[in-house]
Amino acid sequence: MSGRDNPAVRDLTPLLRPRSIAMIGASSDPTRGNGRTLRYLLQGGFKGELFAINPNRSEVQGVRSWRSIGDLPQAVDAAIVAVPGAAVAAALCECAAAGTRAAIVFANGFAEAGAAGAQAQRELVATARDAGMILLGPNSLGAYDARARSFMTFSSMFEQGFPQGGRIGMVTQSGGWGSEARRLAADRGMSIVQWVSTGNEADLNAGEVLHAMALDPGIDVILLYLEGARDGAQLRAALEAARVNGKPVVAVKVGRTQAGQAAVATHTAALAGEDRVFAALCHRYGVHRADSLEELLDVAYAASHAIAHTRMPLGPETVIVTHSGGFGVHMTDQAVQLGLQLPEPPGKTRRFIEEAFHGASARNPVDLTGQTQNQLPEFGRVVELLLEGPRFAGAVIFVGMAGAAPALRERWHGVLEDAARRCPGKWLGVTILADPQMAKRYEEAGYAVFQDTSRMLRAYAALVAMRAASMMAPETDKDLHAVAWTGSPTEVDAKRILGTAGIGLLDEHVCADAEEAASAAEAFGIPVAVKVVSADIPHKTEAGGLALNVCGAAATRQAVTTIQQRVRAAFPQARISGFLVSPMAAAGTDCLVALHHDEDFGSVIVFGAGGVMTEWLGDVSMRLAPVTEAEARAMIQETRISKALQGWRGAPAADIDALVSAIVAISKLRVSDGTPLNFEVNPLRVLPVGDGVIALDALIAAGPSKRRDS
Repeated sequence: MSGRDNPAVRDLTPLLRPRSIAMIGASSDPTRGNGRTLRYLLQGGFKGELFAINPNRSEVQGVRSWRSIGDLPQAVDAAIVAVPGAAVAAALCECAAAGTRAAIVFANGFAEAGAAGAQAQRELVATARDAGMILLGPNSLGAYDARARSFMTFSSMFEQGFPQGGRIGMVTQSGGWGSEARRLAADRGMSIVQWVSTGNEADLNAGEVLHAMALDPGIDVILLYLEGARDGAQLRAALEAARVNGKPVVAVKVGRTQAGQAAVATHTAALAGEDRVFAALCHRYGVHRADSLEELLDVAYAASHAIAHTRMPLGPETVIVTHSGGFGVHMTDQAVQLGLQLPEPPGKTRRFIEEAFHGASARNPVDLTGQTQNQLPEFGRVVELLLEGPRFAGAVIFVGMAGAAPALRERWHGVLEDAARRCPGKWLGVTILADPQMAKRYEEAGYAVFQDTSRMLRAYAALVAMRAASMMAPETDKDLHAVAWTGSPTEVDAKRILGTAGIGLLDEHVCADAEEAASAAEAFGIPVAVKVVSADIPHKTEAGGLALNVCGAAATRQAVTTIQQRVRAAFPQARISGFLVSPMAAAGTDCLVALHHDEDFGSVIVFGAGGVMTEWLGDVSMRLAPVTEAEARAMIQETRISKALQGWRGAPAADIDALVSAIVAISKLRVSDGTPLNFEVNPLRVLPVGDGVIALDALIAAGPSKRRDS
């Protein structure tokens, strides 16, 4: 993302950490929604000045009541607009006139309710922006900050108490979902210090709140619930801010369908659905995408603990330590599937293990067997030896129910506490059956505590990926390759661009008619391919515009005539610019490499199986563009066609280095005038090692690839 695309960041302090609050529509009934909010502010201990607005009462819940926000002796940071939808516009106008800096609108019945509601919502936005006032909602469940004690919500999440401390922020587009997540986090002993429900996002959107949290020194980890991105550039800027500041983001993104995708001329549009693009966004910024609330909270817990104890893993190199062979095998399977690396311990350490524990396995997983119960000090010493030096970034340790045995639990804790003390900076996770008090003691010693090995490994692997993303260089567009063309672009224009980007091409001739084509074929002296050149025909095979293995001048004349007839029948209005004649390419593996413009998140690069199998197989990997060589290699490995590229059943291995270079080069293409670009190379033939790649066909489709109803 370039600097010019980086949205301005507003100061959200008046909303997120207000020093004064006015509640419009405050109720004297503390069980009602608008009465519950006032009760929360009172019971939760709001630290600033609190004003109740109710023209029908002189006091509300023991607080003096004012007739109007305009009657207050001062302008306030935040106003809670807790009135019916029909009264919201007038109340917001009064807030604007009174100099209110931020307003929260609880009421629904706006854009989500149809055209009339959408118009009413636009009027609210106009009022707020004219006054320079931040607007949260409408249809918002509110916001709170535990440091300011500003519990501005009518959710029932605080009926069992208010949060204290914590360094986790949460922004959610669904108030109900966010309320449930916050309460479940509290039940697990995790305190959400700041929480915002963005509602309809008429003005303030989730990305902007996320950006504020990324810059907040009191927040270490950010949780996110998304249904869609109102402002893709804003969200990207926020995630980049979180990444460079080392703040893990854990997200739940719903809506995995391709709804709203508009067709464009490239195959890529059918492959680059909204959910795949969001997955590419997560790859770029190290966002862990959770599939459940449990997973969201597991990863948030592990990240918070790692940051608090300075134990964020520095790499994927992991050692498994267990006293159960069955759990060792199970954890090994899971670790490999999650992309963790399991190198063998150094020889000196292996010898110590084999001498100290008869029959132990010292390879990784390190299985110290059931003898551990009688040799707990040696178990702790093994953990210390394994984590000495740079070989391992972290250890995942299985103790299980053995750690709950009354006769052993203090000894288990003692040896593992000592081991942790001698292994600073290394991630430590333990699965153990322990009561809450003992679990807390393990946490204080430096261990992330789980009861299930699967959940522990999943959370740990998420931290590894987050850490790797945070170490990437800041985004820049200095290496982008600007391209341009005149008129309606054809395959010839697309290939000219590929040539300037250093991608291999065949020796091709553009011929005006059958006679020129015959002469070109005769000059090549070998079988040729003949293709129609037309900006109006994106896929030549479907139009009958392609002939392969054509031999000699006469056959080439006939091929051109046949192509003309087929194209005229299939696309009578198509403009034919000529015919492309080229020698048949050497055998290789056909791939697709494409640049796809997403309206929300910008350019994405797509790689997968090519040729006529592209859409049928749907075997693609995707990243935000541009990509590095390491990212391009990862994309290749994520697809099934990677096996063919490595050499399959006696076939020679393909030139993967050249393919990587091509993916990187295409990912950097941009139109010089800023027009959105969709660019597809299909097939890109990958030749055997050392022979490079050849672009056999290419297509430009300028313009946005996705549209929304406004």
